[in-house]
Amino acid sequence: MPIDTMDPGREHDQAFFQEFELDILDKEEDIPIKTNMLEAKKFGPIPNVLVLDMQPISIANPSETWKTSAEQYFFPLNVGAVVNLVKSAEANHKKIRGIGQRHSFSEVCLSDDYFIDLSKTHPYKDKRHNQTVGKIDQSALSLLKDEEEVKNYFDVPGGMQVFMINKILCPDKERHEARFGRRRMYNMGGADVQSFAGALSTGTHGSGGIHSAYHDMVRSILLVAGEGKVYRIEPSKGITDKVKHNRFYEENPDLDKVELIQDDDKFYAVLVSFGCFGVIYSAIIETRPMSYLKKKNDYFSGGWDEATIKTTILDIVDSLRKSEEIFHYVQFNPYPFGKNEHPSYLTRTLTLVKKEDEGVVGKDNNVQKWPTCFTDIPWIAGVIQLAANHRLSPPRRIIETVLRRQHRKKNNDRQDLAYKIWNAGASSQLLNMGTGIEFAFPVNEAPAIINLVIEHLQQSAELSPGYYVNGPIAVRFVRASKAFLAPNQAKFKGTEHDWWCYMEIVRLNSNNPEDDEKELEIYEHLQKILRWMGGRPHWGLNFHFPFNLEYLQSIYPDIDRWLAAKAFFDPNKTFESKAIQSWLS
Repeated sequence: MPIDTMDPGREHDQAFFQEFELDILDKEEDIPIKTNMLEAKKFGPIPNVLVLDMQPISIANPSETWKTSAEQYFFPLNVGAVVNLVKSAEANHKKIRGIGQRHSFSEVCLSDDYFIDLSKTHPYKDKRHNQTVGKIDQSALSLLKDEEEVKNYFDVPGGMQVFMINKILCPDKERHEARFGRRRMYNMGGADVQSFAGALSTGTHGSGGIHSAYHDMVRSILLVAGEGKVYRIEPSKGITDKVKHNRFYEENPDLDKVELIQDDDKFYAVLVSFGCFGVIYSAIIETRPMSYLKKKNDYFSGGWDEATIKTTILDIVDSLRKSEEIFHYVQFNPYPFGKNEHPSYLTRTLTLVKKEDEGVVGKDNNVQKWPTCFTDIPWIAGVIQLAANHRLSPPRRIIETVLRRQHRKKNNDRQDLAYKIWNAGASSQLLNMGTGIEFAFPVNEAPAIINLVIEHLQQSAELSPGYYVNGPIAVRFVRASKAFLAPNQAKFKGTEHDWWCYMEIVRLNSNNPEDDEKELEIYEHLQKILRWMGGRPHWGLNFHFPFNLEYLQSIYPDIDRWLAAKAFFDPNKTFESKAIQSWLS
């Protein structure tokens, strides 16, 4: 099916919106609906808005690293509704912020007063793929410059989850309509549950490839900013044709006007802005033809010593610089196991293959998913959760088993659609069972940082009581970015770096809250060390990290340009929560 050419800017044309509204409300205005597992009803003061029908409103992320309350929780149905909600919040001197799937462990998404949930601004439902995929509005693509090939782009609704994007771009079932041919994103993280706006604006990433992070695939953003103004923001040489854009809004004065801004500073500021500039309603991403990936895991018992760490990192970076589309990962046990003097480690390499090449095609059957990697029996995760916490020393054997099982023959040489191989599932599985922190460093500094963390964890484990992590530590490699506040921003301490190394440290929660309070202290210690080493925390993966403006200025040389853009898009600080305010003070 050709890409829609319905009026640009009409995120739902009138006929379609009526159909969508009836579908949501089941043709009865007074019947509440189930949305995101909660009750919602129509919001009288503003058209095309649903509101959470409960008081008091208490919200938490699944891992309960944060809990908050809200005066109102809104589900707008189109961009005009978002505009009106922002104007209403400002008129009532309230703070308002977008919220995604609550995937972040940090407090980055919190609002003091109102939340906007964009999950109902698009019609797509994966269980009704053929009935809904044709209704996803792609009209903004009709305003691209003539030299741009429309097939290379997809306009992603901000509230759409990553797994939906994958199914839309390249359905894995023959009976499903391939409206966009067979395309893929450049890369993805180890989970697919996040809303796209939340993932890109917090710097979520994969490893390797041409573009490693979501924000580096984005070419245009539709933002509802302060005072209810709507902007399409692009780099100076953006993909949208100014003449087409201006003519369209001149001919359609009844629509909410969208001002086109093609300016490098504003674009690279808004990419990673974690909700501070406004509500990201949609983002046009560049896509690639779909490909298959083959996975190769290599496990090494012991041997993760200082020399091996340095050699491994250097070899991986050399490979990344030579090949645009190769994807490398490392996991290691921070504790020596058995008679080994040094910890064990596992390397994973994903390479492009043709479907007919030799290899096992099919699903991973949870083989990568922590903590269910031990078995296909779902409930075993609870047993592992118990075993990983109730001991006085680190669960070395459990971590070692995680590494070993990924090296099993049936898990190697597996090939599938790219997004199925990328989606390791670790973060999705950990979401309601554990927590994690992640820091980024230039690749040349990574070996020293890894050695320091191993040394610190081994020393902490010898204390009484011992403090330890209970899962493998993951290392990923992310190509540098121009985004001002992206952890992979190229500039650092007067030098530009082409690749960044991200280290993610996770732990599985205990069933005993007192254990968690004790064990999470290790995160505080690790964050102090990684901060001291100049690390850049992942905006969504940190545990009460003590951000402040002085520290941000020390690790982000372009933060003043970011702050200038923030003042432009949010002059009244409508989107600035108390948490964000403390970070910028």
